[in-house]
Amino acid sequence: MEKQKKPLVIIMGRSGAGKTCVANAMRDAYGWTQIESYTTRPRRSEDETGHHFITEAEFDQIPECDRFAYMEYCGYRYCAKREQLDQADLYVVTPDGYEMIRRAYQDRPFFTVALTASKAVLQERMKKRGGSTDDKIQERIRRDDAIFQDLHPDVVICTDRRSAEETGRTIFALAEVFMTDHTQP
Repeated sequence: MEKQKKPLVIIMGRSGAGKTCVANAMRDAYGWTQIESYTTRPRRSEDETGHHFITEAEFDQIPECDRFAYMEYCGYRYCAKREQLDQADLYVVTPDGYEMIRRAYQDRPFFTVALTASKAVLQERMKKRGGSTDDKIQERIRRDDAIFQDLHPDVVICTDRRSAEETGRTIFALAEVFMTDHTQP
């Protein structure tokens, strides 16, 4: 029997659950590469990372068949490329983006993780991040309630009392078990 490819770890979660912090902790601790989506959104600051910031014309040059997890949000477009899915260890993506990938990309298995936190913790983290009023935070929580109600990941991790590093260690350990189970002949 042919050995399967290493699964791509998919991290999803509500705004403020710690997705980006956990992904960065895993990159730093384990050298895992994460997908940085392409976007037409301008940088929020000159030193912002986490995406490939491109123009509308450059985005149009990406063949549609090579666009995965495509979405439009606030008038800006986002996607990942097949090459990124082939090579990365980790992807922070929305549930809709994951569903698009799951249906269209069959080249390797996925290990899906949902990060969650209490509403009080989510609110606190979004306030600390800045840029959102209390009304916008409440609106985001309501929107996330609808988006995440039918999610069925492989594992759910509550980040209320866990650091990004602890959560990353947990995901790493669980992913190792999953990978062993899914890559043995």
